[in-house]
Amino acid sequence: MFASYEPRSDSPARSNYRKSFDKLCKSMDTVKQYETSDKWQHESTNNGVDIYTLGNSENGRIVVRGVAHVHASAQAMVEKLLQDGTDLTVRKEWDPQIASLTVYDDFSASEKKYFACVGRTQFSAPVPFVSDRDFVFIRDAQMKVDGDKIEFFINGVSLEQEDLEKFETQSGAVRGHIFIAAWIVRTINENECTCEIITDIDVNVSEWVPEWIQKRIAMDNVSCLANIKKIVEKNYIKQ
Repeated sequence: MFASYEPRSDSPARSNYRKSFDKLCKSMDTVKQYETSDKWQHESTNNGVDIYTLGNSENGRIVVRGVAHVHASAQAMVEKLLQDGTDLTVRKEWDPQIASLTVYDDFSASEKKYFACVGRTQFSAPVPFVSDRDFVFIRDAQMKVDGDKIEFFINGVSLEQEDLEKFETQSGAVRGHIFIAAWIVRTINENECTCEIITDIDVNVSEWVPEWIQKRIAMDNVSCLANIKKIVEKNYIKQ
């Protein structure tokens, strides 16, 4: 089980975006349920990434999960995720569909054990007849360290409507909705420097879009795991 998430009552993100932050905290419980579910269906294995799907009976959406074992330390993977959460150029190295990345409010803790932020991402559509998607999210993360073992958990959700109204949709794009965009990193073997990374994606791209495109978008997001795995392993070997 990943490190338990305990929302901090003193987080500036909670006071500035109260309803959105509460929504984010509730989504953490959903991710915990996904972690223990035995209903995941294995779809494929590509470039070292196992891809699974889980039908959400409450809303009919498909949740997509990617799992990969990485020959690098959990610390190296965490540092990569934190860096790429704010740097578009670096993020594009492993997430080619991302078109823009903006952080509006950054509530990072000085000791970097956790952070919270509000930002926006825009993704290029995978097919020409579908508009780009614009997402405005609140995201939070925590990391627990026990000796050489690390557990890191980050999740993001779209802002609640009253907070979302502050941000106009990007020109030429359609506002999508993030229900869950979670990343979990944990040490497997500290002596062999291996870690596991998991990502769960539950996104509604909005407007009428064929189901196969909805699924493809989610699959493409999860498939980025193979790219970041390759980059982190390559850089770690150089060290």
